Amino acid sequence: MTDVLDISLTGMSVETSASSHGYEVAVATASKPAFTKPAPLPKQPAQNLVARHWRGEFSLARSYWVNHLLLGCGVGLAVGALAAAINVRAVEQPVRWQISLGLTWGVISLFSVWAVVGVWRAATAYRSTGKRVWGNAAKATIVLGMLKLTYSLAFIAIPQASGLYGIVSGDAGVGPHAFKVLSAAPASRSASR
Repeated sequence: MTDVLDISLTGMSVETSASSHGYEVAVATASKPAFTKPAPLPKQPAQNLVARHWRGEFSLARSYWVNHLLLGCGVGLAVGALAAAINVRAVEQPVRWQISLGLTWGVISLFSVWAVVGVWRAATAYRSTGKRVWGNAAKATIVLGMLKLTYSLAFIAIPQASGLYGIVSGDAGVGPHAFKVLSAAPASRSASR
């Protein structure tokens, strides 16, 4: 049995036997470099909470109510307790106020970005299932929360930090600051004046 091959360079047809044709194809295939793109591996879900939330792998309800809201309350309480512990002796050492302020706003900002990205991605995945109402509502509240955080950073955190920096570094307009703890006057004596 013979096969007819069309050779495009010469324009002539060449007859070859089936057995030699298979050999030629095998040699030609083996001699070509194989630059084929390997098939991508399926994406394995992350095992820890932080990565899974960041990727939006949780349901919208869990991302919003548990990870964002409940965990956010826990982080807020922990940061408040840390700030209170740092500020115990802050009256005598205003540098501690500066450290406490930086830690507080830093943790709040980092947690907020992590929570917002996770909820946003979960809401996008939820909306792709055809249910748009709760996905849109979650995104709207996230946008409002980020606007509030931006406002708080611009009009609360930055003025506090600059005021404390002025105290720590010595404000030229006010002069050097000194903190002195005075004994409190008895209540009956100050009330009689």
